[in-house]
Amino acid sequence: MASSVVGKVITVLGPVESAALGAVLMHEHVYSDIDGMVEGKTPAERVEMIRVYGVPFMKKLNEYGCHAFVDVTPIPMRAEPWVYKEVSAAANLHIIKSTGFYREAAGNEHRPCGANIPNRWMDKRAVDGSVGEIAEIMIREFEDGIAGSDVKPGIIKMASTLPDLTTAERKANQASAKAQRATGMAVTTHAVGLGVAKSQLDTLEAAGADPTRVILGHTNADVVETPWVVRECMDRGATYLLTNLRMDGDLRGQQRLVDAINRLFDAGYGDRLTLGLDWAFENEMGVFIPCSFMPPPPYVYMFTNALPRLRDLGLESEAIEWMLVRNPAHLLPIAA
Repeated sequence: MASSVVGKVITVLGPVESAALGAVLMHEHVYSDIDGMVEGKTPAERVEMIRVYGVPFMKKLNEYGCHAFVDVTPIPMRAEPWVYKEVSAAANLHIIKSTGFYREAAGNEHRPCGANIPNRWMDKRAVDGSVGEIAEIMIREFEDGIAGSDVKPGIIKMASTLPDLTTAERKANQASAKAQRATGMAVTTHAVGLGVAKSQLDTLEAAGADPTRVILGHTNADVVETPWVVRECMDRGATYLLTNLRMDGDLRGQQRLVDAINRLFDAGYGDRLTLGLDWAFENEMGVFIPCSFMPPPPYVYMFTNALPRLRDLGLESEAIEWMLVRNPAHLLPIAA
């Protein structure tokens, strides 16, 4: 690891100081090809969709003091590196790109995407490789750039489906711990389902990861339903990432989430929470479209819809400041 990047945030346009980020959406996707799982030439019509519909809203994030987001699309679902550079420059937005791998689907996954792909959604290199070989892929991207470009990742993405990790998921999570130690990047995860986040943290920590550099994602249900587990993991240093904050359904669930967040802040755990939307241009339903699982408007929905309603439900502005500004500024810089 070059000492020149320690303490800096690695964006697709190069290292920046954390003070430049402002508010940060910690779990977004510019582009996610989860149906094709092909990291080759990015189709021009998809780039045009992002350019015409997505970029104006990404640029508008600056009006809300949000100058950055973390793009967590893993290998091999990403766009070509130049796409992220173009989008970042056009939107005047710092994009922190991820390296890393996704997960294997459970047998009852309802989405049609990737149904004909072996180890559905898990890259073949993670299935076939050793822990060391998987880690080396991520380390090389950090040191040499993604696909031979000058775009380097600033965070590691990892995932698993159930509390009992599959063999490939376990290897990939162990490899991310190894890559974290080698590069200083934080690890951010996909941990939908009660018990998954703790299993990930157990696996990562046992493999040598620094738990204070682990962000357990999609963990709204954990915070609401199993707060004692959340506090135990936070006591070990982990951060919980709350996502998919849609406000067009039953608000009783959002009230329970706000109450759970407030209890964590009251108990002194406010420095272990972050926020994201999980907005994406993606093809989870088989056709590449602007987000099949979050409402419009893209990305700014956090500020136009989610946060105003959460404030109405009792979420304090200081808590929002911690989750969107202070905690990301601590987590995203490269550690020594």
